[in-house]
Amino acid sequence: MTDFFTGTWNALGQRLTEEKVLKAVTTLAENKINVTNFIIDDNWQSIDYRGHGQFQHGWKEFEAERDAFPQGLKHMVKLIREKQPSIQHIAVWHAILGYWGGLAPDGKIAKTYKTVEVVREDAERRNLPLGGKVRDIHFDVVGVC
Repeated sequence: MTDFFTGTWNALGQRLTEEKVLKAVTTLAENKINVTNFIIDDNWQSIDYRGHGQFQHGWKEFEAERDAFPQGLKHMVKLIREKQPSIQHIAVWHAILGYWGGLAPDGKIAKTYKTVEVVREDAERRNLPLGGKVRDIHFDVVGVC
């Protein structure tokens, strides 16, 4: 029994769909590859796809991308468990700011919660296109002082 599997990012790439995830789980089952932990990685989220790439995209809402997961994550989790009973734990990934570009300024999360603009300062040191302002949940909401 394999203890861990992060199949969606490495095996399926970006722009995940329910169909892609279920096909991967079916392939595991057909090949008798039993895993206990399954991570639905990047791009399950409802994001705005603004800007030049994923580092500028913002998270719009807590629900999964409706076009890619039309019946939601709960339904997909049910199907995953039916196809591969060895999977005990199913997780989803998201960046600490919600998504690489933070929160979408006109998304449901930003409209529902108090937010703040923050500046990412270490982009040059990491050689990543992360510089500039991003929107994040305000500290008052998460209880951090």
